[in-house]
Amino acid sequence: MLGPLAHASRLGVRRALGAGRTVPAVVSTIASRSFQHVPSTGIANRKYEPKSIDEMEVVFLGTSSGVPTLTRFQQSVALRLAGNTWLFDCGEAAQHRMLYTDITAPTVTRIFVSHLHGDHIFGLPGLLCCIATKQTDPVQKEKVRKGSKLLPIVVVGPPGLRSFLRTSLSVSYSRQKDVKIQIHELHGMQAMRRQHNHQRVQVDVPLQNEVAGEDILPEEDGSWIIPPNPGDPPASVRAVELEHTVPCVGYVVDEAPREGAVDAKKLLPLLKAQKVFMGEVKKIKAGIPLTLPDGTVLDPSDFIGPKTQRKIAILSDMSGPMGPEAAEHARGADLLIHECTNACIRADTMKVGGAGGAARAAAIVERTAREKGHSTPQMAGSFADAAEAKHLVLTHFGARFSGDDGRWALGIMKELRALARSTYQGAVTSAVDLMKITVFPNGSTKVLPPFNMSKLSREELEEEGYGYSAYAPLQRRAIHAMYDQKQRGSRDGPAGREGEPPARPEAGEADADAAPVAR
Repeated sequence: MLGPLAHASRLGVRRALGAGRTVPAVVSTIASRSFQHVPSTGIANRKYEPKSIDEMEVVFLGTSSGVPTLTRFQQSVALRLAGNTWLFDCGEAAQHRMLYTDITAPTVTRIFVSHLHGDHIFGLPGLLCCIATKQTDPVQKEKVRKGSKLLPIVVVGPPGLRSFLRTSLSVSYSRQKDVKIQIHELHGMQAMRRQHNHQRVQVDVPLQNEVAGEDILPEEDGSWIIPPNPGDPPASVRAVELEHTVPCVGYVVDEAPREGAVDAKKLLPLLKAQKVFMGEVKKIKAGIPLTLPDGTVLDPSDFIGPKTQRKIAILSDMSGPMGPEAAEHARGADLLIHECTNACIRADTMKVGGAGGAARAAAIVERTAREKGHSTPQMAGSFADAAEAKHLVLTHFGARFSGDDGRWALGIMKELRALARSTYQGAVTSAVDLMKITVFPNGSTKVLPPFNMSKLSREELEEEGYGYSAYAPLQRRAIHAMYDQKQRGSRDGPAGREGEPPARPEAGEADADAAPVAR
């Protein structure tokens, strides 16, 4: 059964916003294993068909490090592409945060784990159970009843991931029903040689619903190529080893090269002038020359732009790359998501005091960060600069860095972005929970604020690095309405009980016709 927020997001948002209001659609090799391969015939996994990728959307479900706070939940990043959701790390409240977005658990097809610290994996067993529950209800059964062979949910991560999932799901009597799970482990990690004093529990008995996974070995350059699933979107994933206190990897998502866009401003006037059916544009897109009624032959190369290929790098806990392959594979990333657990802010320099106090304080913070396998904004900026990334996003903040829209929190985030810009000249964004970043086919990005930033004006949103558009206030208003309706336990919409005002008016709503700001 759907939770109240999820139910509202599918059935009651239009009613919650009032009659006549429209809402954006966003609201609405296996040899190492000793057991036999289990055919993936479960109904709980969707039937996939390859789709081209239009927009790539990154949603930050959690941006805290170590422990959750009142304003930040534990680490999890969702990448949405061609109807699929790929999850990078799964903190303990990941599925709860999904209720505040238009992401649903059944759309999660692949999960990539950076390392086995609890704040990155404790939400994984629960999410897998949630997927099994939601995808085995009668409605979903009927949807896939006539489907062909279905694919498993793929989970990828360092050695020990299988043992963790096998233990947690079996001892908790979790019923996965027909949902199939395939677990790939990344072997040959340099950091595993340092773990000689760590006692690891090896569980060799597979889950009843487990599909045999691979022990993936590194390529010559030390990175791992993650095997794709049939029907996956045209994008590849590669893991690169990072320097941390435990074996840890980052992931680089590379889109397959796609044909350039048709220059409509140049082509359409020529077609209209000779009354050519606009459907003929398909020939130009397919690379077929088009002959006009007057005999003119249009060469597709004159109207199609260069091929595009987007790249997103998601680098979790690290004090730096383990080797040069991380920066090489992340080179030119349109979006580089980098951890930023520690930072030396003005309050820290005041504690040290004296001549050169700021430099000493910064050195202390960086030394502490490196000892614990983490980074500062300056370290993140240096890596982004070395990788020639186009847009740097800071995340995985320490517990003292709030993620709300209070003046103190915004001021601290502004200070952290300035520290990152001291070593990197590109765009810098400080992530907050539920923030979305859209990466368009040409590689440009737009940052949309979460609904809890609704009190900020347009100018304040732009100062924080958010792209303001007419889309954002409606999105925030709808989520507020769903939340308020849940809190009141009422079906009367955002007004709730008689006499109560509608949920939170949106700042900047008068500017609803403003053009989107691409950053």
